Amino acid sequence: MDSPTKANPALLEEMTQFDKTKLQKTNTEEKVSLPTPEVIQREKTEHEMFERVKSGVSLKHVETVEKDPLKEVVAQEKVQLDIQQFDASCLKRVDTQERNRLPSLTDIEEERKGLKN
Repeated sequence: MDSPTKANPALLEEMTQFDKTKLQKTNTEEKVSLPTPEVIQREKTEHEMFERVKSGVSLKHVETVEKDPLKEVVAQEKVQLDIQQFDASCLKRVDTQERNRLPSLTDIEEERKGLKN
């Protein structure tokens, strides 16, 4: 950064001639945001977990199981073949009946009585 002696002379002149009375008065408010107990507990738990992992105390030996992608491909092909060979003629015809029963006035009254008791 340039030192004051090497700064732009026009800028220095403008700064010295600036009228500070044109500035507005402001009040500085310092805000201190303390963490909530939940945040403190979460950070404490994370720190404890990190320390346990770092020390290796709670780690257990795990065996990895690698899946054979060839078996998965064969299974997918078998499903596709079964779908293609499916005989839709053995299905029965079904007519769907939509029922939308609205409650009667007596049903509504009984429910109101049940809620009041």
